[in-house]
Amino acid sequence: LEMYNSCAETLFALGNYATSGAMLDVIFACGRNLVDKSRAYYTLVTTLDAQGKSRDAFVTSLKVLSQLGVSIPFEANDEFVEDALFETREILEGTTIESIKDKEAMRDNVKVTAMKFLNYLALILFFGNQKTSYLVTFRMVQLSVEHGVCKESALGFSCFAI
Repeated sequence: LEMYNSCAETLFALGNYATSGAMLDVIFACGRNLVDKSRAYYTLVTTLDAQGKSRDAFVTSLKVLSQLGVSIPFEANDEFVEDALFETREILEGTTIESIKDKEAMRDNVKVTAMKFLNYLALILFFGNQKTSYLVTFRMVQLSVEHGVCKESALGFSCFAI
């Protein structure tokens, strides 16, 4: 699967989306579980976005996140955003910048994979669907505080600070 993932990513970078898609199909057919397929799903999502199919990329990301145990609604209303903000502030209570810097690295591969997809969503949603973007940011912060930090945590904390 590693070889197919590398081929799919290279073909994506070269703009050969059809052949990249064929490589991804092999991974989806042969992968035994979501962890085996997560890298391919990420390539699929970025390919869809590059082809101007941002909505499909968004929906696919939400489905993958759901399978990873992280739920983000398709649409968010003000009340839902306020509740999520309150929950995130509660989780952060007593947390300092120093304690975040000293936090252990996120070791759970499922959570790290979820953070990668959340990071992607935060970037594509920021200008188009801000309420859902806020929820993505809140979830990134929550996962980082509860399970440790990873490179994607920086975007979550930065967006939360804004």
